[in-house]
Amino acid sequence: MSEILVVKLGGTTIADQAQVLGEVAAVARRRPVVLVHGGGLLIAERVPGMGLVAHVVGLRRDLIDAILVGGQVPVVAPLARDEEGVVCNVNADDVAAGIAAGLGARQLVLMTDVDGVRDADGRRLDTLTAAEAETFIDDGVIAGGMVPKIRAALAALTWDGAEAVIADGSAAGALERAIADPTFGTRLTATRRAVGAA
Repeated sequence: MSEILVVKLGGTTIADQAQVLGEVAAVARRRPVVLVHGGGLLIAERVPGMGLVAHVVGLRRDLIDAILVGGQVPVVAPLARDEEGVVCNVNADDVAAGIAAGLGARQLVLMTDVDGVRDADGRRLDTLTAAEAETFIDDGVIAGGMVPKIRAALAALTWDGAEAVIADGSAAGALERAIADPTFGTRLTATRRAVGAA
């Protein structure tokens, strides 16, 4: 597992995310960061065939590694080519999760417009295991647009010790808090860590 951090920003405009982008730059001075941007209206307006949807089946790790080794932050749009070379839309959460899994990233942070995952009583959960998440989905506690976000987060948990964080990207200090504050957002892990485990 690597110290790489994969951050997914929502599909709003870059101008609306100046605070988080500043945090990305600061974090990138300490550890490698890959940024996935949802694209929003700009991509929808400019890319033909946006009705075509693809899924992540692999990544060009050599390209991402080359950018990271050069000390830069790769910024990835949620687009892919199908077998015929046609550009297709891909869910940005799935892109970020695929990159995180493919690079062996320790953390995936999905910045969104909610403060985390809620239980049946509406309380935000600090932590959630893969098994708990599946139970909440089966029981309808996690529903709607949160289901694909949870599924993407779980797909990133392929390495022992990896975690995915779903957090509110508009909160002050959102990225730094998502990385280090266990009470900010919801942290998803494959299994529950033993007390005292590092």
